[in-house]
Amino acid sequence: MQEVKKTTNLEPQTFALAGTLILPLGGLHEVFAVVGGLALMYGMAGLLERSSLGELKKTFGLGLLLAIVGGLWAKHVLDSYGFDIKRLLITAFVSGVGLYIQSRCYSALARAKGKEILELGGILLVIGSATFWFYVGFIPLSLGVLLIAYSFWRW
Repeated sequence: MQEVKKTTNLEPQTFALAGTLILPLGGLHEVFAVVGGLALMYGMAGLLERSSLGELKKTFGLGLLLAIVGGLWAKHVLDSYGFDIKRLLITAFVSGVGLYIQSRCYSALARAKGKEILELGGILLVIGSATFWFYVGFIPLSLGVLLIAYSFWRW
């Protein structure tokens, strides 16, 4: 007799979508950042592996870690010190580097699968982190997250 393997209907893009939507809630509580980051990492690792881009899993994980640490650090700075420009500049730099690394992985995956919306979402994340200091950074950041979520939903 053959043993039947139990499978799940949860595809990597489902985890990536859930992580993309939960991760920004990390500004409310750190648990959302951790759970969303883990879900996004698991989903992207599966999608990168399926697209023969498995070598980018560690790179994406590093970018995700930097972005989460920078975001939580910025939350701590805002809670403890208020709007301290020097400390927030450092946290924005750490988050921006992480988002740039993630954007490069999103672009590689988008080119491999023909999903231009995913690449545009990653670019908007970088633009949002770069324009954060001009008080308009939330607009491209939120649009980038929505485009990435839409891309995973339509996968």
